[in-house]
Amino acid sequence: MRCIDKPFAYSRLTEIKRRFGVDTREHIKEVAMSESVPYETLVFINKYLPIDQLSVYNRIYESRKKNPLYRTLLSEDLSDIDKAIALSSLITQSLIVCKKNEDKEYKDILKLMNVDVLTEALEKYAYDESTEKLNEVCGMVREMFNKLYREDRTK
Repeated sequence: MRCIDKPFAYSRLTEIKRRFGVDTREHIKEVAMSESVPYETLVFINKYLPIDQLSVYNRIYESRKKNPLYRTLLSEDLSDIDKAIALSSLITQSLIVCKKNEDKEYKDILKLMNVDVLTEALEKYAYDESTEKLNEVCGMVREMFNKLYREDRTK
């Protein structure tokens, strides 16, 4: 597994152009002009060539009809405890993917999944009864799902 860095993005964009005949020039420009790979480019790449580090999101999305976690993570009308449980489930899903990952480079997945931020939100909620970080992180996760699967949801 590789980190999602600029060289990785360029190689994936080139492969998408070669294999699918899709114009990738705009995304190549975005990557070149950015300090890191923009989310929009990650979403574009993941649409054609699923990114291993996004496998947690992909897995939850693919099982959305059977698994209530996807609907829960997208819901804006959750109680605080339900938000905490959903974030905890997201961490669990991330760890399951890391366990199944054969090349032992699990840090890329945990970093991309923002497990440190998820954990911090849960700690503040559990120990300080603070919901500010919990609400912020739930919004961040909801936004990531919306960005990754926006096109699928409009079909």
